[in-house]
Amino acid sequence: MRYTLRDLIKQGKLDRDEYFTPGLQERLAFTLLERRGIHKFLDGDISQDKFIYQLACEWASLPKDKSNRGRYDSKINSALCNYDELAEVLPDLVNN
Repeated sequence: MRYTLRDLIKQGKLDRDEYFTPGLQERLAFTLLERRGIHKFLDGDISQDKFIYQLACEWASLPKDKSNRGRYDSKINSALCNYDELAEVLPDLVNN
């Protein structure tokens, strides 16, 4: 997470003096979604499987594929949700 925040500061998406509020958290999450291709997914330019993999590259708690293993699985990191459950809610992004 430290590297992610540093990168967001370098990109001008985050100011070192900002307080971590729910609004800031939402703004940063959307920035990370953009980095991982949400617009390409919504436009149909990348598949749902590819988008889920991209999300797993950003968030260690998400599965990278149907194996339900995370991209960074280790003794301290693992996917905390099920691939099928994630795949089920993603179409709601397209419809909203």
